[in-house]
Amino acid sequence: MDPISHALIGAGVAALSGQPFAWDNPIYIGSILGSMAPDLDIIMQTKGHLTYLKHHRGISHSLPVLTGIALVISGVLYFAFPGVHFWSLFGWTLAGTLSHGIFDLLNSYGARLLWPFVKRRLTINSIIVSDPIILGSFIFTFWHNIYNQNFSGWAFAVSAVYVFLRWRGKCDVLNMVQQQLGGERNEIMVFPAMYRLFSWNFVLERENDVVIGSVPFGKPTIVVKEILDKRQHPAIDTAEDSELGEVFRDFTPHYHVSHQWLNDCQIVQFKDLRYHAKRGFMHTGTAILDQEGVLLEQTFEPYNAKKSIKIA
Repeated sequence: MDPISHALIGAGVAALSGQPFAWDNPIYIGSILGSMAPDLDIIMQTKGHLTYLKHHRGISHSLPVLTGIALVISGVLYFAFPGVHFWSLFGWTLAGTLSHGIFDLLNSYGARLLWPFVKRRLTINSIIVSDPIILGSFIFTFWHNIYNQNFSGWAFAVSAVYVFLRWRGKCDVLNMVQQQLGGERNEIMVFPAMYRLFSWNFVLERENDVVIGSVPFGKPTIVVKEILDKRQHPAIDTAEDSELGEVFRDFTPHYHVSHQWLNDCQIVQFKDLRYHAKRGFMHTGTAILDQEGVLLEQTFEPYNAKKSIKIA
């Protein structure tokens, strides 16, 4: 979720305390800072875009670190505002930091909320990264909080109902895909469409291929966009065991690997199946091998092919 949404949700959390809004109120400062602080993992960008993507929404979004962040922020504010009750301040700051992790679970990128017990990113796949319904609800609430009209409970109720309806819609799409294309339920993944708020994308893993498709909003029809063949090849095995393969296994739980010859080289391409738009898949990776299957080059292409990052 975007930083503005997180900050507004943090302000909404603080408003649940019943205290009036003020820019120098430590409860609001703590909750808002706590709701934004986990994304300070952006400092990993200084070590390169690949390092940042590997660590974003990692341990900085886990329950132990979120608690630590709340303790640090509360400790600083406790000394900055003499007389404030520490445990009350810590409680609302912790609620703000937890809101960050919980809301990040709702989109397809997910977060390692349960690290170190569960090391993979958890995701509910229900909303887009910057959701206008949730954002609009908390903008409305924040505006009224400035004038001492507390609608924070309303904003959280609207968000909860909205997320529930999104989850129901996702289940309907899953059932539609299963009825029309077959497959077991655990072979079907449904994701929010990237640029269409109420539409859905899906991935159906079959024995010999992977079906990529969408279900447009308001239309009980399935649009099949691509069918990717599953192939076994020694070059694919080599690429899977490479650093690029490790990057993709860590980066996404749903990816496809293909193989083709180009002149005298073998090209193995990785595709993150979660994000598909008109121009194809957002995140891809390419491994180049010679005729003998020796790895020559590995590149990761986040967002588009022009942002190629050489791995080895």
